[in-house]
Amino acid sequence: MLNNENWDLNEVGKTLNKAADIMDELGQAKYVTEAKDGSVCIQGAIYIILSGDAHTPGEHEDLATQCFKVLRKQLPPVGDHVGWSAAGDVCHWNNDARRTKDEVVNFMREVARTQKVTA
Repeated sequence: MLNNENWDLNEVGKTLNKAADIMDELGQAKYVTEAKDGSVCIQGAIYIILSGDAHTPGEHEDLATQCFKVLRKQLPPVGDHVGWSAAGDVCHWNNDARRTKDEVVNFMREVARTQKVTA
């Protein structure tokens, strides 16, 4: 039998896994949702999955908000950004000069794995 770890994930988990794939493929941008070279930040990657456009979640704003909330809950403790919006905190974490693409991609995948379908 085939094993696909997305089968038991809820929509947030599936979205985060796909967003990780997008960033892994396109590269990591900082301080912009989509850079001129096509790379994206976390927000841009999530928005591409939801709407096909790195600059808007389209009709899926609620799902985007859920994604940012679960990401923020699992952010490693860092600096002075606690209390911003969930998206703001997550983007601030992505933008840190020391943050690598692999770190961000792996973080999204780790958080995605925690998002299981509930009965």
